[in-house]
Amino acid sequence: MDATLNVGAHLVSNLAQAVLGNMREVYFPEEGPFARHYYPKHCEFFDATQDYKVLSLFGGNRTGKSFAPCYAIACWISGEYPEWWTGRRFQKPLRVWVVGETGTLVRNNLQRYLIGSKGSEGIGSLFGADEIVHTSWQSKPEGLAERTIIRGKYGDSIIEFKSYDMERRRFASDVADVILLDEEAPAGIFSECLTRTGTTRGIVINAFTALRGVTPLVAMLLPQFAGAEEFDMKAVSRWHEFIGWDDIPEAQLPADERRKMEASYLPSERLARIKGIPSLGSGLVWPISEDDIIVPAFRVPSSWPQLITLDPGWHHGTGAMRWALDQDQGAIYGIADYWKRHETVAMHADVINAWGAWQNIAIDYASGMNIDDGEGVKAKYRAKLKGTVINARKQRVLESHQDVYDMMATGRFFIFDTCRYWLAQFRQYVRNEKGKIQMPNDPNDAKRHHFELMDCSRYAANGIDQFKVMPPEAMRDRARVAPHEGRTGHVEVLDPGYF
Repeated sequence: MDATLNVGAHLVSNLAQAVLGNMREVYFPEEGPFARHYYPKHCEFFDATQDYKVLSLFGGNRTGKSFAPCYAIACWISGEYPEWWTGRRFQKPLRVWVVGETGTLVRNNLQRYLIGSKGSEGIGSLFGADEIVHTSWQSKPEGLAERTIIRGKYGDSIIEFKSYDMERRRFASDVADVILLDEEAPAGIFSECLTRTGTTRGIVINAFTALRGVTPLVAMLLPQFAGAEEFDMKAVSRWHEFIGWDDIPEAQLPADERRKMEASYLPSERLARIKGIPSLGSGLVWPISEDDIIVPAFRVPSSWPQLITLDPGWHHGTGAMRWALDQDQGAIYGIADYWKRHETVAMHADVINAWGAWQNIAIDYASGMNIDDGEGVKAKYRAKLKGTVINARKQRVLESHQDVYDMMATGRFFIFDTCRYWLAQFRQYVRNEKGKIQMPNDPNDAKRHHFELMDCSRYAANGIDQFKVMPPEAMRDRARVAPHEGRTGHVEVLDPGYF
């Protein structure tokens, strides 16, 4: 549907070239291979426009994430709605911005969907030639519209075409009723767009494939991807949906084409390009798909050795991970995680002690400003922790990064899906253009965020010899509190005696 729903290519290309009337009635029909019921998530988006101010479509490639908002804009401006429409209805002329990464992309996609190409306006587009009153054109790139006036039921509306490569000041004036941001917008431009729609009680729509990872914008729109609790969407008037290949009919994207496209994608990009779920793109420190390392939590056998890794801190946070080792496969599993900022040693120790007093705790012994500070921190934890505090295996960072990646790539490194703090840090663990670890946009203290749980992963991968088998007395305690051995399904990791 991003390629004009592929309907244009399959069914109506000849009609589109011959008829100057609008093409709105062609899309989302009642029956046929592209019938409306094959696009439930697109229809959910239309419905959500009734109740929310900020709507975000996180879509895979060729899923219609850009076309669906254009269709909604065409309905709003024309004032003509299909019988099935349950979304928002405007009853006035509108000021609309459609914005993309570059002028060329805006011309080739959003503009083509809405008004067609220069010299053939209204052909194969959502607005017909008789609805397009006037269009002014930009000098560069050739054929890019600057603004167009559309005649609708409630008067003449204006669509302005913009791109992110314009200066921010081009977004810092005027007001708008609807703004479509196609592909991920810079955070500053998104903020300006929120402001521009404030007085009009308008709508801001994001439509993009999230290949840059958990950027500040993604973290705001999807807080759960940055390790925060998901908020009440209604309360903040934000809505989102993930649209993947499973949400569109095969008539739009045939199975053989899907297989070829999937094979061509980098593993780290597949979630975003196929399912619409944010990925980390080429800057990923460990370029591996989440699907390859995230597994459902299960009951860990008592015979598997375990280890706790700990990276202490104050401003940047304290992180700890509990690990189990499958000796038959040579694989380690992250089975529980913990992360807190600005808490005392005693508070951290209470959580770690609940994981088992019998375990070794491999600590980053130089977490202070210097080695002496680190030794002091280690002494404080040794006084509070019941397990044996040992030094983490701290190889050179580049070497240990490679060790972890080798284990991930060969099926020897896994994380339980209940470890949300670990997953949030993993999604932000990227390199900048200079090859350095890029610190996340942390409003509390970004410069001191050290990716504690990623460091804990390195310590575990390098410290296989530090894992310890559960002693008999601990096994007896576990037998008294653990569920029956035959239990299956999701595991609640907060039960300290379960693993």
